[in-house]
Amino acid sequence: MPESRTLYLAGAAIIVVVLAVAAYFYLISPAYEEEPAEEAPAPREEAPQEEAQPEILEGEAEVRVILSEWSIEPSEIRVKPGTTVTFVIVNEGRFTHALTVERLDIGFSSSSESLGAGGETTLTVTFEEPGEYVIYCPIGDHRQRGMEGIVVVVEP
Repeated sequence: MPESRTLYLAGAAIIVVVLAVAAYFYLISPAYEEEPAEEAPAPREEAPQEEAQPEILEGEAEVRVILSEWSIEPSEIRVKPGTTVTFVIVNEGRFTHALTVERLDIGFSSSSESLGAGGETTLTVTFEEPGEYVIYCPIGDHRQRGMEGIVVVVEP
């Protein structure tokens, strides 16, 4: 009887270890995120050359930014130096999103709060330095899936 009990305990221990390892790999896999793993990012199309440049904003401006799977609209915003932009951020997607405005070469980064589906918030940023600021969704791999754009601060 003791030998069968030992075999039973050894078998139970093996099952527990296998389940623990499976749970670990499941939790660290990209499929564990709230988005389905099989959804691939839509390919980004290059804008035609004849497409008009966005309006150049100045002073105080408000820009409505729509976040969804897997895009940010508008994907390009142009402003003059010293312009203060209030981004009105709307999550029209199914998953949680947020907006980050960043320019690493000058050490600038500002982010909104995370928004669930249907959520709305604002983020106000003053753009002093000419150059390109990246805007993107900082959650998970959303940026790599195409949730990225730019704010171009044009030379005066």
